Amino acid sequence: MNIFKRSQISILRQPIKSLTLFAILILLGSMMAGAISVSNAIQVTERNLRRRIPPIARVDQDSDAILAYIDEHEQFPDWESALTSEMIESIGHLSYVRAFDYAILDSTGFFSRDLSLPNNPEPYLVTGLDESIILFDLEQRSRNFDGLQQLSVRGIHNYTVFDLQEGIIELVNGRVFTKNEMNEGAPVVLVSDAFANTNNLAVGSTFVLEQNLYDWSQGIPFDEIFQDDNLLVSEPLEVEVIGIFIPTVQLSATSNSVEIANHMDFNNLIYAPLQITKNPTYHWLDYLRENAPERIPYYEGFWYQYIVFVLYDSLYLNDFSIAALDLLPEFWLTDDLTSAFVDMTSSLETLQAMSTWIMRGATVATITTLSLLIILFLHDRQHEMGIYLALGETRKKIIGQVLAEVFLVAITSILVSLFVGHALAEGLSYEMIRQELAANRTPANFDQISFGFNDMGFGFWMTHEEMIEAYTVSLDSETVFAFIGISMGVIFISTLLPIIYITKISPKEILMKGTIG
Repeated sequence: MNIFKRSQISILRQPIKSLTLFAILILLGSMMAGAISVSNAIQVTERNLRRRIPPIARVDQDSDAILAYIDEHEQFPDWESALTSEMIESIGHLSYVRAFDYAILDSTGFFSRDLSLPNNPEPYLVTGLDESIILFDLEQRSRNFDGLQQLSVRGIHNYTVFDLQEGIIELVNGRVFTKNEMNEGAPVVLVSDAFANTNNLAVGSTFVLEQNLYDWSQGIPFDEIFQDDNLLVSEPLEVEVIGIFIPTVQLSATSNSVEIANHMDFNNLIYAPLQITKNPTYHWLDYLRENAPERIPYYEGFWYQYIVFVLYDSLYLNDFSIAALDLLPEFWLTDDLTSAFVDMTSSLETLQAMSTWIMRGATVATITTLSLLIILFLHDRQHEMGIYLALGETRKKIIGQVLAEVFLVAITSILVSLFVGHALAEGLSYEMIRQELAANRTPANFDQISFGFNDMGFGFWMTHEEMIEAYTVSLDSETVFAFIGISMGVIFISTLLPIIYITKISPKEILMKGTIG
């Protein structure tokens, strides 16, 4: 009789022991199946969440590292390793990057005595905000000092206009820059339709930008800085309007404060070649060379902003960050929109820790319990084993029979526990995440996103409902194969100790002593 036939007879002849083994394996196996299902679900959910965010990354200063340096050394870091355009270009040419741009936003060096910023509240009334709040927000952006209007001029690197290519703005009249205009820093600009209407401008119109530099070093109150007697350098620059754009963000009754602020800021924005926004720094350096040459080292280089990279896929964000950090100087870091689902990430981390401990506990419990059970069963069958050995049966066949008996019961219990564990994991883990998110209804990343990506037009976040929708516990092939493989491995390990122990005892000892050991 072969070992498989003998195993089946042995199982049927000992139904209580077989059912005991079956029940224990279902209990422990369900715990393992649930832990594996949750672990795989977390990986799938993280991919789902990443798929939902724009594949955008930016480079910015590591303010925490800078503050830590100041606390330790009681001085600012050495800026000799400042971020250069060459470094940005090298990051922009990484294989993960589809497009990139960087800029210098000058909101303290360009002024006009003839122009005004848009202040019409009517487009924002549809949002449901109180008109007084809208007027206050518009006034805060005006930055008008006794008739001197401060302007926001963004000098960009990409002559095709990155924001236009990425759908942040839409060109409604005119054209974008040419490559030569960008390289030469030609005095040409793009303005918003609201800005053009406020100041009666059209494509082909010209206006004068005053490049004014004021002395900020005397401790003068902010409201008194922009006075003529505090003026250090003033250079007029006549520019031509070559294009008119509108921000693409749609205002409606459901618009949030981030979208409203975004719309206002882009209506105030003037796009210009990068070289134009470098001019105030050149004028400042010229002034320092003549009046305070010892201060020049601190001001060397340019303060690049809005350093943004669009990747081919949001799943590349981690790899991009690792590669970019190798190319960045000290005190600089990368950031992306994964903070949009930070609440969900926290929940997933908690769930992952729980599933890991459950998996470890179930594995140890299965190996320990199953090993003891097999030894107990073998103890009751010691005479049977002794007779087989005395009659010349090989130890190999006896071991095979024991393995066959265990695995025949195990296979059935594994299949049952797979579905039981999956069902439990799906219900319990989903409810845990839902309750944890419900306890925190305010996205923790709101301020960070408003301050960073929204300024570039990429403001984005997820509601908790959208985060929960991304959570998927599926009984896919990866989960099934992982569970079956781990389970069979655990069961095999559980049989090693009793089998090794049994093979070291002779038939004579078993039959004469009537006991194992």
